[in-house]
Amino acid sequence: LSAELYLKVVDKVPNASIAPQALYDASSQFLQANKWRQAIASLSVFQQRFPKHALYNDASDKLVFAYLENKEPISAAEKLIEISNTASDKAKASNSLYKAAEIYQENEFDNLAIPLLATFIERYSNQFDLAIEAHNAHIKYFESLKNESAKVDWQKKLVAFEKSNSKLRTARSSSLAANSAFELTYLDLGKFESIKLSLPLKKSLNDKKSALKNIVSQLESLSVYQDAVIMSAATYQIASIYRTLARDILSSERPASLSELELEQYNILLEEQAYPFEEQAMDIYKINIQKVAD
Repeated sequence: LSAELYLKVVDKVPNASIAPQALYDASSQFLQANKWRQAIASLSVFQQRFPKHALYNDASDKLVFAYLENKEPISAAEKLIEISNTASDKAKASNSLYKAAEIYQENEFDNLAIPLLATFIERYSNQFDLAIEAHNAHIKYFESLKNESAKVDWQKKLVAFEKSNSKLRTARSSSLAANSAFELTYLDLGKFESIKLSLPLKKSLNDKKSALKNIVSQLESLSVYQDAVIMSAATYQIASIYRTLARDILSSERPASLSELELEQYNILLEEQAYPFEEQAMDIYKINIQKVAD
């Protein structure tokens, strides 16, 4: 009844100085009475008629609340985007932008959420925790689209961003960066595995060993994240790499000109080359076995 009386003031004296306040107060009463549709209508009219009013921004906040309560999340997100673009308070602007993206994600409008999150990263990279989540949302999005190239690009961006803000590192950021960094090692793992030990063996073996050192160095560097799961996975991967090298040596291309005796001697020499790598692999596997209890 109070809200309706306020609206009568607006109807009877629409150009009076008290009309904006009456309309705003009507919306407040509708909100208190949980009359969401009426509140949305009165707030919308208020903003349309009085865009320069001092209470315009407060009306925007109330509209977001009313839209969410009335199960209109997309309208709420659109209003939040408007707030993010007009608010002078940077904290409010950034939170509104991120909340709008979250609402789109919750309602499966990822194609609308991702551009907002990209804007968030560009504008508010100083908000470390939310920026990390925004990076991770991109990774998940492109993974869902099976766009491997874009996913890898965002994994690299996340790792670089987290590293450049290492003083702000949290358990969450460390875990996300560790997982991305670990997956990125698959790129070099593929290069390592693709190198065939062909003749001349000395050259191809040196290329293979060089690739091995590169990827092992990357895997060992993951210890900086202090993530037990990733370290266990990295340790296992290192062991597998050494074992792969040992097997590749044993199955490498043989010279066609060797006699039967020479071939036997050649095979023995290959076994001697492969044995240290096989032993190293076993030693590293044992490290993981010892961690099973943990």
